[in-house]
Amino acid sequence: MSTPNLNNVDRGAPFSQEAEEAVIGSVLIDAKAYMTVAAFLQPEDFFLVRHQHIWRAFRAANERGEPIDPITIAEELENQGNLDAIGGRAYLIKLTNSIGTSVHAEVYGRLVERTSIRRKLLVTADDIKQLAMDEALNIDSVVQEAESKLFTVTETQVQRDFVPMWDALSEYYDRMEYMLQHQTEASGIPSGYRDMDALLGGFQKSDLLIFAGRPGMGKCVRGDTIITTAQGMVEAQSLLPDNVAGERDDEGGVYYPLEIDVLTSEGVKTTSHFYDAGKKPCLKVTTRLGYQVSGTYNHPLLVLRDGDTAWVRLSEIHAGDFVATYQPERAKKQPADTSFVLSGTATQLLTADDILPATFYWDEIVSIEDDGVHHCYDLVVPEAHSYIGNGIVSHNTSWLLTTAMNVARFGGRVAIFTMEMGVEQMVQRMMAMETGINVQKLRLARLTPQEAARFTEAVGRISNHNIFIDDSPAISPMEMRTKCRRLKHEFGLDLVIVDYMQLMNAGGQYENNRVQEISFISRNLKELARELKVPLISAAQLSRAVEQRQDKRPVLSDLRESGSIEQDADIVMFLYRDEVYNEATEFPNQADVIVAKHRNGPTGVVSLYFEKSLTKFMDASVHRVDLSDLE
Repeated sequence: MSTPNLNNVDRGAPFSQEAEEAVIGSVLIDAKAYMTVAAFLQPEDFFLVRHQHIWRAFRAANERGEPIDPITIAEELENQGNLDAIGGRAYLIKLTNSIGTSVHAEVYGRLVERTSIRRKLLVTADDIKQLAMDEALNIDSVVQEAESKLFTVTETQVQRDFVPMWDALSEYYDRMEYMLQHQTEASGIPSGYRDMDALLGGFQKSDLLIFAGRPGMGKCVRGDTIITTAQGMVEAQSLLPDNVAGERDDEGGVYYPLEIDVLTSEGVKTTSHFYDAGKKPCLKVTTRLGYQVSGTYNHPLLVLRDGDTAWVRLSEIHAGDFVATYQPERAKKQPADTSFVLSGTATQLLTADDILPATFYWDEIVSIEDDGVHHCYDLVVPEAHSYIGNGIVSHNTSWLLTTAMNVARFGGRVAIFTMEMGVEQMVQRMMAMETGINVQKLRLARLTPQEAARFTEAVGRISNHNIFIDDSPAISPMEMRTKCRRLKHEFGLDLVIVDYMQLMNAGGQYENNRVQEISFISRNLKELARELKVPLISAAQLSRAVEQRQDKRPVLSDLRESGSIEQDADIVMFLYRDEVYNEATEFPNQADVIVAKHRNGPTGVVSLYFEKSLTKFMDASVHRVDLSDLE
């Protein structure tokens, strides 16, 4: 952060010569006053240069453990070559005689501090004006730099001081007394999950909570896959940006910034990144109408099974499944509401437009085969979950959203920073959770009259929830702090949710060191939680090391680009669903939240129920049976 250049301040700038002389005189007659005032006053806070020289001499003498008085300070100034510049020994004697007592030293110091802040604000305003006048700069860069400069001035106001034990005990006693009288309530912000509140006591003020889940697992397609863009059909490999710096992940792949319009099952959407995964083993899927796509084993396709749509990995797709395909020519020849046969044996008859939008149709998969090793790529589409590759629909944060809804129902005020999904997608998921209507049906607006009534009623109900969503991409901790401060001032704030930490940026300070950048971000998130006195929950990525082990349950060392994440976090939680790894699991809807670190309490495992069609988490219903009663 740059400090304002006070050389630009004219003589008409706000300052108080009397206050500057009084605070220096107070220290000269009572050296103990220096420690009180030096806690918040710096040499640069003085307007008159000679007073800056004197305050630096105070600091140098104090650091050496020497007494602060007119004689030692005159010696120090002479050694620094500044004694004549301040007016000689006579000026020090004058300041000493001008003040009768040091009792009001802190008051004088605060006067100096206030005028210093006003001068810095004036300089910052001029700097911001120059930024705004430079039309060569991107407007987003101008706004970010302006906020950074303003924050540099105001951050000094957030400094904390010692709290005497009697004050700390008094506040703690009042809190304990309240908890004793309300023992059935969580001591913090209720999460909405019964067992989790019992383990954590709710989300506590000033805590940084990290919630990490399974990584995306290399969802990529072959380089010669044809991608449908707004400009026409192109091979995936041809989209690799030229002369653009990329960011390498822990699997050796590289993310490149790329903004192009691509066709998805939700319309034309804009990409944010192009991903070069390198060479990977691939599977090839062929449909009855001749469509083919080849991708990594974990690349998902939109598949129809038993009347429901789901994203299914290539390794789990079977011949006989139906995959969503893009067929614009067919739409021209056949009305969208015409029923058509999905299988050659005519055993299944569906209306295409009931499930997919026009020009998208279901096509039966006839074969899945090994396709060797190929160079693979992917596209990141933040505002959609799919793109069209070779005519087949391919795929690209549920616990956090469920938690936000739970807290809002209790009257909590929640700020959500999402860098992975747009506002519309977030709201769509919330509506699915609230109404019990499948996400796909909401996306395509295919609702029965009863569902439409439920939808309308739910809109009226949750519109009163105090949830505030910001979908700014790659937001910096400074921007987030500014927005949270404003939100807390205007509406109040009880919980901050970040989705997710690794998509934030540090403002260009650590471009060549990702670990240091993530450490900077996690440290700032912790500071933000403490400053606002609210719990802050951030999603984080796990490294892919978890996929290489036989036991897939995450551990603390699996945090990707961890840096100081584990150190800064008060609580670290991992999401584990056995169904992801074990198709024959006895508990297909069970989701375990593993509390791996709890700075102020016990660790443990909380089991929740996960409804896939609604992407919603709920308390698990447990029924205990005494087998002796069955005899």
